[in-house]
Amino acid sequence: MDQYIWDDTLVDLSNGNEAVITCGFMAPGAETEVIFGFSGDRKTWGESGDALTMYAATHRADFSFRTNVFGDWPEVTHHSGIYLETGKWYDFQLNLSSTWAEYFIDDHLVASVNLQPGEVAE
Repeated sequence: MDQYIWDDTLVDLSNGNEAVITCGFMAPGAETEVIFGFSGDRKTWGESGDALTMYAATHRADFSFRTNVFGDWPEVTHHSGIYLETGKWYDFQLNLSSTWAEYFIDDHLVASVNLQPGEVAE
């Protein structure tokens, strides 16, 4: 099931601002993929948008950050390979600026990345 849920909270990363974004989520099935995105234009996969995406799944732990709605692979530092468990609730946290990002699942640092100009919406 493809499902997009957008939060209307405005996040301003200009002028050196930083943001902490949190949410809870669950993996409902054995082949669940959860993709978080930070986007100014809200374009989805295949639409050449500006989203910085983060990834978690039940069956793989080799993806983390992507830019341009899965269009590019920035140089990422992977910290924890986390496999989600079906039916378990998790806490997600993204720490974000215009030049770097890191995300956590249940307080485990999953990945961090230094961003180039234009790789995240400001």
